[in-house]
Amino acid sequence: MPPKKWQKSSLAAAVRTLATKTGRGLWGRMIWLFRFIPLLLGWIGAPSAQGSPTVTFMCPHCHKPYRVAATAAGKSLICRVCQSRMVVPPRGVPAPKVGTLPSGGRVYRHRAPTRAPAMAEQGTPFYSQISRHIEKTIGPAPMVIHELFSPGIHLDLHIVPPTNLPPSPEHPFGTSHYTVVTSGVSSQPMNVPPGGRAPRFIELMIALPGDWPGLRLDGTCDWELMKDERSWWPLRWLGIVARMPVALSTFVGLGHTIPNGEQADPFAANTRFGCLLVVPPLRSPQSARLVVSDHVAISFLALMPLYPEEMRLKLRSGAAVLHKLLDNAVLTELIDIRRRNVAGGT
Repeated sequence: MPPKKWQKSSLAAAVRTLATKTGRGLWGRMIWLFRFIPLLLGWIGAPSAQGSPTVTFMCPHCHKPYRVAATAAGKSLICRVCQSRMVVPPRGVPAPKVGTLPSGGRVYRHRAPTRAPAMAEQGTPFYSQISRHIEKTIGPAPMVIHELFSPGIHLDLHIVPPTNLPPSPEHPFGTSHYTVVTSGVSSQPMNVPPGGRAPRFIELMIALPGDWPGLRLDGTCDWELMKDERSWWPLRWLGIVARMPVALSTFVGLGHTIPNGEQADPFAANTRFGCLLVVPPLRSPQSARLVVSDHVAISFLALMPLYPEEMRLKLRSGAAVLHKLLDNAVLTELIDIRRRNVAGGT
């Protein structure tokens, strides 16, 4: 990174400073100037993000996060930490329409991107750390679903089968269920608004009953059963939400609700669930956070399905009202398609 006294100086002043640092010899000046040309180009090419649409990304080499003006999309820059060359990813996503709810909260209505996302060539650089974190805090994952078609991000699904342990501080509700955890959402930082408190790096998870059709106790899948949308919809929507931050240049945080369409249409024929609520991992609380480096800490968030009436209650009366009803009913992220509707719907 340029010394502090250069940061507000002109390019000419910076070059003069470089020259004087090397003595008065012509060759000395030229050697130092050429040495710092990449740094100067990266410094010049990183426009200010103040007061304009931004792109949030990170250096693929050292994982230093950046937020730059959207006009820098496609430009080649030099990382200020490791001084490796990197390309600012394209934005290409219309800004969402923001409305105010009766409860005082905000609702974001996203529009379709203007261009298809590029295919991801590799997964998250934190794959090994995430895998160890899942095994340590949730359980071993003998099965990892690696996708072949990766628009925007490469997403893997780690399937942790039931181990039938009794309730404990690490697993307050026991371990008689499946947990499916993503790795790949953290490959890029989320576009959190300035001043926002949401984490910039996340992974997501869902919990399924031990008798969920299509999942085997050894952690593998019966793909014939998984072809049925009544079995596949939780994993399908886990992938949909996982791609939202990159596809829509947005962020996903605690308390967010993601409906299936404006009216929260049913996810599948065997359920009236039509919305997902982002909650902490109540069934494995120690999995909530993974510190990777000084620049990267990954939050693990769970998705809890809601009925349309529960979603409308939250939008009308606020999240606190819904959360109190869910807590009183001792509900967690475990998907139970027969559970009671806490908002009173049928």
